[in-house]
Amino acid sequence: MTVRRRPTRRTRPISAAPGPAGRLRRRKPRAAPPLADPVAPFPVAGTLLLILSALMVAASWVLFERGQPGTPVFPDLRPDYGVDSTVTVYLPGEAPSSWSALSAVYRQRGVRANGEALVEQQLDLTNTRTPAPAGPLRAVVELRGAARVNDPTVAGRPATTVELGDRQLILVELGESSVGAGGVRGTMRIPPLTTENSRTSFASPEVGVQKACDDLGTVTGAGRLAALTYAQWAAVADSCPPTAYSRQTFIRLVTGSAPVRVDYLDTHPIEAGGSPMFRWKSEGTAASLRVRSSFVNIDEEAFGQRLFFLAGVAVGLATACAPYALQSLFVYTSGRARRR
Repeated sequence: MTVRRRPTRRTRPISAAPGPAGRLRRRKPRAAPPLADPVAPFPVAGTLLLILSALMVAASWVLFERGQPGTPVFPDLRPDYGVDSTVTVYLPGEAPSSWSALSAVYRQRGVRANGEALVEQQLDLTNTRTPAPAGPLRAVVELRGAARVNDPTVAGRPATTVELGDRQLILVELGESSVGAGGVRGTMRIPPLTTENSRTSFASPEVGVQKACDDLGTVTGAGRLAALTYAQWAAVADSCPPTAYSRQTFIRLVTGSAPVRVDYLDTHPIEAGGSPMFRWKSEGTAASLRVRSSFVNIDEEAFGQRLFFLAGVAVGLATACAPYALQSLFVYTSGRARRR
């Protein structure tokens, strides 16, 4: 007896997506959309710190410039100073003279609009004559180069003046007594003082050259200077020899009430000097004097040291704040770049 087998039903293989071989394929899962970067807030604190750092750097530079001692240039190194800057006194050669003194006083009266010092030059001339003359002695003060002044006065009145190139001639009457005195005062065209912060440089003209001129009366006239040309004055002045009698020259520099320390002197004072005035003296038949010096205002120097300390504090604060400020700004700009 034969047993028949029931035919089995063949099923078709299940495929998610029919393919040539009928293999089962799995669907790839869809990628989830990327999460948006959180919007970083604007770094207000970092920006303020960066601005503060920049202000600190600027303040430190200003404090440094104001606090440094300074390096003022000597006035006689200026290109317009002149080669022959002198104060020369011409006396009549026929006048009997035995002794003469010339004092030059320099004091600062303020500051010009361009920042230069406004310095007054005061010249006082004393002449002794034996016997006493019958009338006033007319002398000529020649200011040359940087020694020239603006608006010169004699005895408080405008002076009789002639300008001849780099020479300025001023007529002075020394009076009728045996000791005649006279003076010239005016504001210098080129200040002998240069100040920068706590330091000041001083360079005076050559003061105290005195000459006796036999022909001086031909140019002084009756109490006034005649109309001269440069050649006429040079013919008279350059032929005059220096006076043979003894004379003294003083240079005084008024420095004010602040304490002063001498930094440099090329001419040591014979007469003791110090704040509020430096005094130099020369004596003899060739008694001209010229001074170059540099000194320090002690109060200003101490103030500058305090400014130096504050400049260091400002730099330290700027150095501390700048890294955090730059980091916060970098994070903010990087986030904005990724979102684009």
